[in-house]
Amino acid sequence: MAGRGQWPAVSIMNVLLTWIVCCNCVHGYMHFGRKLNAAALAKYHAGDNMTDLQHHVQFFDKNKDGIITLTESIQSFIAIGIEPVFATTAATATHAAFGPLTTPPGKLPSTNIHLSHIHGAIHASDTGAYNKKGMFVPENFDKIFKRHSHIKPNALAWWEIEGMLIANRDILQPWTC
Repeated sequence: MAGRGQWPAVSIMNVLLTWIVCCNCVHGYMHFGRKLNAAALAKYHAGDNMTDLQHHVQFFDKNKDGIITLTESIQSFIAIGIEPVFATTAATATHAAFGPLTTPPGKLPSTNIHLSHIHGAIHASDTGAYNKKGMFVPENFDKIFKRHSHIKPNALAWWEIEGMLIANRDILQPWTC
């Protein structure tokens, strides 16, 4: 497969993030049913003004201060069953890639991930499961499985995720492949 060995740390990060997004979106999608309606989303967002993407990423913010540190990400990856060495590698790659993109304007770039600006991490190679404003787009989430799921219609094997990443790759943003 062309490009298979390129950018291994970023590819690992993307596979892991895709897996987490899929798990989280499926949970929310099943919770609301196949059709997301305004009442269900209003209940989900009751009392806050967070986007769907912010809600998703909030899992990693252990102390709920709006800033995800490298330590919090490592602990969160381990909490979902990732081996410590891989968790450290994945968290480091994630923070190196997304920290500067989520740093609020007027502050020095940081490797911490800021929930308030997480939409800044959305890039051209994304699946489109979240739009540029950070809202979940069920139709695009369904397209992931329609286009890339060949074994089971509602799941992706590791090689299918790799294929999806290659298909979504934007050559103008090689760090997001």
